[in-house]
Amino acid sequence: MSTKSNVSLCMNLIIVSGISGVGKSIIVKRFIGENSEKYELARSVTIRKARTENEYYTFVSREEGTFLETNLYQGSKKLYGTRRREVERIVAMDRIPVLEIDVNGKRQIESSADQNYFSPISIFITVPPATVYRRLMVRGEPMKNIVQRLKTAVEEINIADEYDCLVENKNPETAVKDMKVVISGKNATKRPDINKYRNELIDLMHIIQNTEGVGISG
Repeated sequence: MSTKSNVSLCMNLIIVSGISGVGKSIIVKRFIGENSEKYELARSVTIRKARTENEYYTFVSREEGTFLETNLYQGSKKLYGTRRREVERIVAMDRIPVLEIDVNGKRQIESSADQNYFSPISIFITVPPATVYRRLMVRGEPMKNIVQRLKTAVEEINIADEYDCLVENKNPETAVKDMKVVISGKNATKRPDINKYRNELIDLMHIIQNTEGVGISG
């Protein structure tokens, strides 16, 4: 775990990101569960129909209103995003919103007019690349999708240094403790070697491509 020395602790918004398969949802759910009187998950919105009950998304046929951040995934018309009114609802209850969003969403919030209204602290979750691979395999992801996700992971890890803090998910319990340390403003340990982590992702992606004969698009 590590933080930048100039992190502002007067935040009223927490952003949690990480590459696919690092266990973001588990960590966020556990963190909020242990601190529900102070923090609440800002539920995202998607226009696609719900496949199952999901506490992380509100499913709507059509959504209007102001979004803090949005993303269209894989070139589809399926919009995912965080509504401003959802964040304001949580703030009005004297709680701090927690947003589980990707790097593009973080950049949208920090570059918008809302940057003077919100004071976010951003946390990027990492996990060893081999662990990411195993988790994606357990999910039953096609090999082509796994390689594509690893390619996206390399792109996202290039942006990780923009985050206030990096937390390694050795296990959910430790990761949640590290998040609490960061948010409390206590000193953190040495910042992880992002270049090493990036190179491990690239090496894993190449091994899979060479072994499975899978290419990537884009």
